[in-house]
Amino acid sequence: MRESHLGVLAFVLLCCGQVQAQEASIAEAQITWYGVYKAGAVAQVDDPASPSGKRYVAAGIEPPAPNSESVPFAAGTRFGFGYVLTGVPADRLVTLTHVRKYSPPGMQDEDSRPKNLDSKTDVTVFAGRKDLFIAMNLGDLKAWQSGDWTFEVWYAGRKLAAKTFAVRAP
Repeated sequence: MRESHLGVLAFVLLCCGQVQAQEASIAEAQITWYGVYKAGAVAQVDDPASPSGKRYVAAGIEPPAPNSESVPFAAGTRFGFGYVLTGVPADRLVTLTHVRKYSPPGMQDEDSRPKNLDSKTDVTVFAGRKDLFIAMNLGDLKAWQSGDWTFEVWYAGRKLAAKTFAVRAP
């Protein structure tokens, strides 16, 4: 009898632990760095949600020192911010939305569609990663305008972090 009670208790504790883990949510995103950074290997991937239909995935990120919201409007400039998530188990996959708001008149698509004032990309990541970031590469400058650009990280309809950069001619 005692063994069956222990078995039931173990089952209840196991189920409650799973429910608690499923109900865990992201408390916040803490910005760890921001500004112009350097990147190692960069790969281009198709992304229908991107205004250009493509996006770039970078590895070997070297954060800026010191942090700065000032960004030179120059070809090849990479800027953004790094962040870590708090409040969820580190091994949990979460889907975040990265929002980039461009200075008017917006970004001109390569195929001459109307200009976009923002773009949104969903990214699925492990919550415990320490190398999360949202960024932009100005490339050859053809599609971009100088001005104030804002990057945001969202989860489940809630803004977790945002940073505005002053992108200006050097």
